Amino acid sequence: MYEDIFSFTELYYAYCRARKLRRQKRCVVRYEQHLEYNLGYLSYVLRTRTYRHGAYREFIVRDSKKRLIRAAPFCDRIVHHALCKHIEPLFEKRFIFDSYVCRKNKGTHRAIRRLKKFMYGVSNGYTRQAYFLKLDISKYFQSIDHEKLYALVSHVITDAEMLRLLRIIIESSYDTVSDGKKKGIPIGNLTSQLFANIYLNELDHYAKERLYCRYYIRYMDDIVVCAESKEWLHQIRSSLELFLKEQLLLIVHPRKVFIAPIDSGVPFLGYVFYPHVTHLRTSTVKRCVRRIKKYCILLPKNKIEYKKVLTSRASWYGYSKHAHAWRMSKKIWEKIYNFKKRDD
Repeated sequence: MYEDIFSFTELYYAYCRARKLRRQKRCVVRYEQHLEYNLGYLSYVLRTRTYRHGAYREFIVRDSKKRLIRAAPFCDRIVHHALCKHIEPLFEKRFIFDSYVCRKNKGTHRAIRRLKKFMYGVSNGYTRQAYFLKLDISKYFQSIDHEKLYALVSHVITDAEMLRLLRIIIESSYDTVSDGKKKGIPIGNLTSQLFANIYLNELDHYAKERLYCRYYIRYMDDIVVCAESKEWLHQIRSSLELFLKEQLLLIVHPRKVFIAPIDSGVPFLGYVFYPHVTHLRTSTVKRCVRRIKKYCILLPKNKIEYKKVLTSRASWYGYSKHAHAWRMSKKIWEKIYNFKKRDD
């Protein structure tokens, strides 16, 4: 398995996937200048077991909150792509159906449709009272325990050389050391998305098979459980929090866990879902307004291309079209159109 994955041919295809939408990046251009030599050398160090992971480049991203992103060197990203292509199918068949992040034929919009179906089913077509449990894990990526993650991976992967490489990638970065244990995986890695799914897959099976949560859905560490009984959801909440703490060494965010009627709106993935209408979250709209104000400042100074503004607008429309927010979206973006017209 190990020898096949890291042949020159497989690494070339992994390189093609890693460079997708990034061909103009400086690191990609430099790597392409001596592509055959670079891929040959990468294949050599992998086959001779002398591969070492490179240092990460760190930067801050501010969207809904401040996040520290760690970007691996481009040659290491090629290794990540080659690795994930071959080991992901082994874990995919072990994931539950209602886990929707970073999986083929899943994603945000399928998760949204599934949650709406859950809300409709648990309330019998919105004819009876139903409730939901919403919980979020505090600093999820920074709290993943390396030894626990490696143990979960080794239950499925039995090849010794693959496990050695996986340990190198897992231990290539960490955030904290608690009781001699390293914790945290970099948000920017492709492998981190797979590792994060593997880690919480234990919780998924516990919720579905031991607690019998029929209406359970997860998108990374964003979890919603729907039920007819509020009392039952309180029991489920205690069980899930205990399992996370004792088995996975994770803590639920104290301000992001609550139980409420579905009539009051279910917050999930930047939307708020009511029985017959979907709204955008207020915080999401505020971020968009701040972005538009920033564009209005940068455009007359020629510090941003209008093409980029239009791309941002298209992205926003693609996001907001899944809610009942057309008039609001049009109104807040009219500022850009009016400004451009005056500028022309």
